[in-house]
Amino acid sequence: MIPDPLDSFRRAAAGVLARMERAFVERALALPGVVLGKAANSVRDAVASEAQQALAAAEMLARLPHHLADMLADSWRGRGARPLTPRERLTTADVFGYRARPDLLRIVNGPGLSSIPRAAFSNRNPAITIGNTIYLNPASKWPARDLTTSRDGSGTELLMHEVMHTIQYRELGYSRFLARYGADMAAAKGDANEMYRYQKRGRPFDREMLEGQAQMVGNYQRLKDSTDPKDQTRRADLRRRLKGTGLHGL
Repeated sequence: MIPDPLDSFRRAAAGVLARMERAFVERALALPGVVLGKAANSVRDAVASEAQQALAAAEMLARLPHHLADMLADSWRGRGARPLTPRERLTTADVFGYRARPDLLRIVNGPGLSSIPRAAFSNRNPAITIGNTIYLNPASKWPARDLTTSRDGSGTELLMHEVMHTIQYRELGYSRFLARYGADMAAAKGDANEMYRYQKRGRPFDREMLEGQAQMVGNYQRLKDSTDPKDQTRRADLRRRLKGTGLHGL
């Protein structure tokens, strides 16, 4: 029997759903009043429904041919999608070269029409990428018109992280991306934050988890011009891991 490539993704999604339900129920139990049981059940049911819709949407993308999956994912953007600004495009081209397709990318401040970012934002994710679309969580207060205008550089760092995901989607395809993401989540024992912690794994870029890869690219963007000795040490480590990838010209 041929294993279903989405099986690991489903298991990981079920684990995330369970943690989301638990967190939301705990918040409901902290509310005053005498209807705590009903509030908890209502919140749990709403979160479960939202997450199940997100999982169904992801599976639909994974089972379509790539060009049709792209068309479907693009249709979920809604009317608020914007193209990259000239500064965002220039930074993207500088970091990724030919691997990025800034002309195809769009940024949405909010979940658009998609259940996937709605579920992600309920789980407090600051942003999420689906195919060629980067969705920003409005609660995170990113610069809506141009991510490169954030004074501390965090917006540009986030943009480079998310653009790396658009490349992963395009080069792996939706099915392989989601299967690998699920395998990464399983390896991290359901701890999503662990997937970002490339420093402790000591792997080169090509062997890193998908989130670890994107985090490397974003972190290097922030560290590359820093004069802080600690940042210079981290930058040297990242240069070693990124060497030969062509990213950031390395």
